[in-house]
Amino acid sequence: MPHTIQSASEKYQKYLLQIIFKGHTYYTVSGADLTDNDTDKLLVDHQQQLVLALTISDLITTIEYEEYFDSHRLRKWAKVLSDTSSHYATFNLDDLFIDKLDEDNDEHLFSLYALLGLIRDYALQADDEYLMQLLDNPAIIDLLDELADYFWWKGQRSLQIKGNKELIGGLINQMYIRINDRITILYA
Repeated sequence: MPHTIQSASEKYQKYLLQIIFKGHTYYTVSGADLTDNDTDKLLVDHQQQLVLALTISDLITTIEYEEYFDSHRLRKWAKVLSDTSSHYATFNLDDLFIDKLDEDNDEHLFSLYALLGLIRDYALQADDEYLMQLLDNPAIIDLLDELADYFWWKGQRSLQIKGNKELIGGLINQMYIRINDRITILYA
């Protein structure tokens, strides 16, 4: 049996995520559902709500007693978790709350790039057609392509978003409003 969260995450393909939402820190899980063609999934309840826990202990408890994706492996992974476990990644959902895209803030743009991937994973898992429409808007698709070129492929030395920054900001803000209604927070 793995002894560290890193080795357990590699073995079970489950990862502890730290989520910033409305200025507070929460925890959830993402990972491959090995019972469903290795599909990337998040901790989503039977009402298709994204589950966030106030503490890692609360997260462990809900995994132990509730049914989520790939439950058998998820529970084995959770047995290695502790309140001192380090998280795999941090996502700041508050970065979605914008009016206009600011192309001069690389840190915020990288956060948006990662968040849009996380939101897509959630939308696919929850079969959220509205979120998928927002994510499939040509302005968002073009933005993701431009950000990938800038951050990963370095095809551009400087970033110049070609799309309408206010339209993009509005679409991203609509995603924030939607995800805000799709979150369940577990308290002790």
